[in-house]
Amino acid sequence: MPVAPLWSCLFFFMMFTIGMGSMLSQLETVIAALLDELPLFRTTKKVFNRNISMNIVFRTSICAFGFLLGIPQVTRGGFYLLNIMDSFVGGINLLIIGFVEIVTINYIYGFEYFAQDIELMLGKKPNLYWKICWKFVTLLAVGLIIIFLIANYQPPTCVGLEYPPWAISMGWLISISSIVWLPILAMKVYCDRSGMWQEVRAMCHSDGDWGPAQEEDRLGRYAGPGFDKDFNDGDEILVEEEEVIEDLKRRAPIPTTSRSRAGDV
Repeated sequence: MPVAPLWSCLFFFMMFTIGMGSMLSQLETVIAALLDELPLFRTTKKVFNRNISMNIVFRTSICAFGFLLGIPQVTRGGFYLLNIMDSFVGGINLLIIGFVEIVTINYIYGFEYFAQDIELMLGKKPNLYWKICWKFVTLLAVGLIIIFLIANYQPPTCVGLEYPPWAISMGWLISISSIVWLPILAMKVYCDRSGMWQEVRAMCHSDGDWGPAQEEDRLGRYAGPGFDKDFNDGDEILVEEEEVIEDLKRRAPIPTTSRSRAGDV
């Protein structure tokens, strides 16, 4: 081919731009999600009388961390590590995440609400074709692919060599690391909205009336407000007693007992 060095440079420049485009879009997706959850890295800190953008520090740290993770893959045995990561990182885990997204958007959030959101952004709703594809065709296709991959699974090999069991286990851990967040975050949201998490935290602390049952035995940190008694704002309280009261306020509320209800009557 005439001018072979020119075509070689253009080819590798094309590969470089394709790789950078794919890498930056994926990296920016991860960074944007982390910045949404960690507002600290969107601020500016003053270090040695200079304003340092935590956003730049955070992005630089992520890129440096990714660079360090990529170093083992350019060693003499790096191709074997690259092959096993390629086999598990972009395999069935991405299909499971996609399947969950399809179910969540179309059947939990609702296709009609999703169509209204698209209309808000684009000015028109998806037509019937997209509705059939998203609700039925895509869901069925992804589900069948997952079943096919599970039924025909074989441990990966590299140049005819089989990986040891620990390497296969490492690959599955890498694959599961991207899926395990789905049930964890779902449970977190459920516990927060149902109040279960507050109940668990309350169970990890003693009740407000914890301590000696007899009033005369409530000394030291148990001194102060007595058993089932209200605070009296008119009394003069020492500094030590104020600390005890603040400690009692931080605890779980005193449960309503039959004796306190009788006293109210």
